[in-house]
Amino acid sequence: MGRRFSDNALTTLASSITAVSTTLTVATGKGNNFPAVTGHGTPGATPDHFIITLEDAAKNIEKIRVENRAVASDVLGSAGFPLVRGYDGTIARAWNAGDSVDLRFDKSEAQDVEDKVQGSALGRAFGLKGLTTIGLTFGFYGGLVYNGAVLTTVADGTVALTASQTNFVERTLAGVVSANTVGFTAGRVPLYQVATDASGITSITEKRATLMQYTGGGITVPIIDSGTTGSLFLKTNNGETGLEVLRSGTVNWLQIAPQNAGFGPVLQATGGDANVGLSYRTKGTGAHDFHTDSLGLVPLQFRVLHTDSATSRATITGAAAAGTVGATISTNDGRALALGNGRLQFPATQNASADANTLDDYEEGTFTNSLGGTDTFTVNIGTYTKVGRLISIQGSVTVNVIGTGSATVLSGFPFTNGASHSLPIAIGPSDTLATAVVSVVGVIQASSTNMLMRSRTAANAADASNNIFQNGASLNFNGCYFA
Repeated sequence: MGRRFSDNALTTLASSITAVSTTLTVATGKGNNFPAVTGHGTPGATPDHFIITLEDAAKNIEKIRVENRAVASDVLGSAGFPLVRGYDGTIARAWNAGDSVDLRFDKSEAQDVEDKVQGSALGRAFGLKGLTTIGLTFGFYGGLVYNGAVLTTVADGTVALTASQTNFVERTLAGVVSANTVGFTAGRVPLYQVATDASGITSITEKRATLMQYTGGGITVPIIDSGTTGSLFLKTNNGETGLEVLRSGTVNWLQIAPQNAGFGPVLQATGGDANVGLSYRTKGTGAHDFHTDSLGLVPLQFRVLHTDSATSRATITGAAAAGTVGATISTNDGRALALGNGRLQFPATQNASADANTLDDYEEGTFTNSLGGTDTFTVNIGTYTKVGRLISIQGSVTVNVIGTGSATVLSGFPFTNGASHSLPIAIGPSDTLATAVVSVVGVIQASSTNMLMRSRTAANAADASNNIFQNGASLNFNGCYFA
């Protein structure tokens, strides 16, 4: 669609026409030298058309816009789509049979081609329109703008320039274009900086945010350039700013890299420096929030809160593949890391570590004491706290019926004692023991969950395995051992 051309379109008028004729006929059989176009749209402004030039022996010329010529027809123009006479500044006049009729590539088409090339390269909206830029008149293409309520189409237009000045051509958010000699106005969109002399334009400097393309390495990359005057804004469909790219340093910048299936997109820093970090900043007391699976406020997975004038900060440092230590969390000033809610949870199944400086488990729970056999209890209490390898236990038992149970071994402790030591457990208040003793102590045997009762009936040199448990016997115990 647009202006049409054909090769060797040169012939003569078959009959004379007046200065107001709306059709003309060329020499018989010569109509097909010209493009075939079917009139549609608004007469005088149809998308498809061609321009002919009439010339006589005296070198008089007239350009005529043709918007309709049927296939195989020698008639140019029609009643519905009449010829546009005196086109491109020429004067309509009467012509005689035999005067020349041809289709030329003229200055208007050359200028239109240049404007379209420039419009494509720089983003045609509100771009320079050379066809209407004459003397101290600056011509521009229109475009589509959002004025805060509706999308509006702005038509092509012109604006007057001031002679012998630097003119700042700009537009409002509503698309109204103007020029002044003071400077670009805050809240308006810069278009061009135009220098003039007394009669015309001497230089034009592009100041728009432009859309261009870079081609290299077999790929074409779109580039959005805000020019030299400020930041780049991306707005949502209601005209509100969604993203602002600040104009600041030019050494380092941000990249967003999409990934294949199974991998998330990458937000990465790059640039001229060997090592480039990423900084995330909030405004005022705003927090850094990290969400998953939703654009709303939930589910929120992680939040970094603001602290005024903070000097202490946490650092998370990764680790190489070798070694027993993974990521490290530390503070820059050596102060302790605080748990704001006072809770730190370990997994239900311990991830044991052989490292001497690693805490790998914490657990609280209960256990059930047993003498084995057919024993029964009226009181049977056992609780424990495990921190790493250290187990602290507390318990209280009162035997109801000992039955076939042991009189010297209490079993059922929550974790197996280490293989290297048999450790003592303190025995507290006791009553109705099977043997009258002066001292009693429990010993958790190595590689076992059993506590052997050792006691003395007098001032002896060694403990003995005297019977302790019987019907009605009760005691309390407390102590620690290592898993």
